Amino acid sequence: MCHTINITDDNIREGNETFSVIVSSPDDPVEFRMSTTVVTIKDNDEVLVELEQQSYEIDEDDSNVELNATLQICVILTGEIETPVSVAVTSVNSTAT
Repeated sequence: MCHTINITDDNIREGNETFSVIVSSPDDPVEFRMSTTVVTIKDNDEVLVELEQQSYEIDEDDSNVELNATLQICVILTGEIETPVSVAVTSVNSTAT
């Protein structure tokens, strides 16, 4: 005798999930050798954090760039996740100071 359990792919990153299956027989005095098992659903959903662009360029003499201008750098989250995500964004001087 087999029992089918349907597993639905939800496209949400939540980590592996587990549940137990227990076999019992309330009416018959039957002895079970193995009556409990644990099923692990391995999460196959991907969440990706990346910068929107690989590089940026600004001309110093660009008429649209004022002294102390700002540059917007975007971080993109692709996919769905159940828990909050935080990232640290820092800049490191190279030849620009």
